[in-house]
Amino acid sequence: MVYSIGITQASITISEKGVTRKQVGHKTQDVSVNYVIPDLVAQIQSQTSLSKTTIAAILLSSNRLADALNNPQTYIDYVSNEVNTVN
Repeated sequence: MVYSIGITQASITISEKGVTRKQVGHKTQDVSVNYVIPDLVAQIQSQTSLSKTTIAAILLSSNRLADALNNPQTYIDYVSNEVNTVN
């Protein structure tokens, strides 16, 4: 089974006319798995003080997302620890 993980960046403008948004970026990464993996972003968020958007951006830019397939819980713990060390 192939999952596609994506993140979209938008610019939001608030004016007297209302709220408008414009997509300014989008990136996806396909990951092939034979089993269901946990919600990496939500679990890392619960262990750090970062937003889901920031966590998703870190995971996608690392190009190491496929490492989560070996042992998802170890990956979550490792990423959370590294984020908390830097943060």
